Amino acid sequence: MVARDFRDQGHRVRKPGTLRSWLEAYAAATSSMTSYNAILDAATPGESGKPANTTTMTYRDVLAQLWLLDPIPGWSPADNPLGRLAQSPKHHLADPALAADC
Repeated sequence: MVARDFRDQGHRVRKPGTLRSWLEAYAAATSSMTSYNAILDAATPGESGKPANTTTMTYRDVLAQLWLLDPIPGWSPADNPLGRLAQSPKHHLADPALAADC
């Protein structure tokens, strides 16, 4: 996927290891409302030069186009529409095992 599918979508991955780490972090965050910063920190532990927001947003967009990442809108059982709107989306990787074999 990293070597072929991103290129087929018109995106060159300069640092494939970073994308693989990003996938692993998303796999770990599956079915949670983990924040963007927590996923970024998990994908780049101890690194001072974190990927730019534009880079990681491209990762998310392409992964969604490939049907591998599915942000599910937040849901709350309360009968409060405003409360539901305030919920963060949950992160779903189509199959968390993909991160191990990308």
